[in-house]
Amino acid sequence: VFHTMTKIWLNRLRVKVGTKVRLYNTCVKSVLLENIAAVAVTDSRLERLSAFHRRQLRYLVGIFYPRTITNEELYNITGTYDIRIDVINSRWKFFGHILRLQDKVPAYVVMKEYLEKEHDGIKQYKGKRPTSLPTLLQEDLKLIGFQLKNLEDLTTLKAKAQNREGWQEMTSRILREKQERWKNIAEARTAERRRRQENPTVDKPVRSVKIGGNTLILRKELTIRLRKVKWQQPR
Repeated sequence: VFHTMTKIWLNRLRVKVGTKVRLYNTCVKSVLLENIAAVAVTDSRLERLSAFHRRQLRYLVGIFYPRTITNEELYNITGTYDIRIDVINSRWKFFGHILRLQDKVPAYVVMKEYLEKEHDGIKQYKGKRPTSLPTLLQEDLKLIGFQLKNLEDLTTLKAKAQNREGWQEMTSRILREKQERWKNIAEARTAERRRRQENPTVDKPVRSVKIGGNTLILRKELTIRLRKVKWQQPR
């Protein structure tokens, strides 16, 4: 959908930025976020989705390499915000809608069965625990001091969801905590990037190997070579 409207995005004289953003939200963003509330999107995939969203916004306003612009400036120019906010907000609106329905609704029944098996210690998977909607909801609830581990927690959330204003307030608290975490991660990465730019020759040890009682620190340029070498203990 985005590429079919390339002529509109590249037309800077006749089409204003506000008009482009409205078209983008209507024709592109709505397709991108379709059924996103029912999808278990991890934090890493959310970050990739946010980067993809910003790349498209830069295309709308005509910002290409080597010209650069910060994310805050991009959001101010286009009048938009981080797309991850829409994902989190949609997820909790959808979950609150399910909790306000009757107990016989299939989605609520499945949630109860999942929590019953988790409480009884029945392992429903092999290997690493997969990412699912209950696990994502549990991670979000930890940020504000709540949890979703058993049927009692589900009943408490169901009673809280009956009050729409209280549910919206809880969702806003989760969003604020999420945004603060995203901000801290972005600042840490920016500081790390600046440190590498200021000291490009600094070679950090990345791993160590123990050979014959001696620990060798493998540096970045040696790691790839030593991965192919089969070390043996001396006889």
